[in-house]
Amino acid sequence: MAETDRAIKFISKLVQLTQSKAIEWESTSAPDDKLSAAFIAELEGRRIRIRKYSKEYPNPEYERYTQSPTISAFIVSGREPPKTVLRSGIILEILNNKGLPIYNFDNKTGLSDLLETASYSSAKIDDLMESVLSK
Repeated sequence: MAETDRAIKFISKLVQLTQSKAIEWESTSAPDDKLSAAFIAELEGRRIRIRKYSKEYPNPEYERYTQSPTISAFIVSGREPPKTVLRSGIILEILNNKGLPIYNFDNKTGLSDLLETASYSSAKIDDLMESVLSK
């Protein structure tokens, strides 16, 4: 089985285990953005964290544009390329005993479902709905 297939099955299994309440997630702040939520859970004696991320990187097109004497597609269109590009996605991290990531699954199929399920779990939505609906 290809490593990507195993990762997708692993993530899918985490969604199933969360939905069945075999895994419970708690909310915490994301390590690089204190305003964004991340979700942490215990799994087989290890801690895992899922979160959204967003990071700016230097734009290689801008570097080529500023360093090359040739005319680029951007010059023809009359636009200068942006200096940076934004990369964003969802990441599932396996954490060491100090809470630092030692392995990650980045932008894999199923991570958005897992993030949604982890958020739902940590907010204890089922308990809230049951409480309100029983009144």
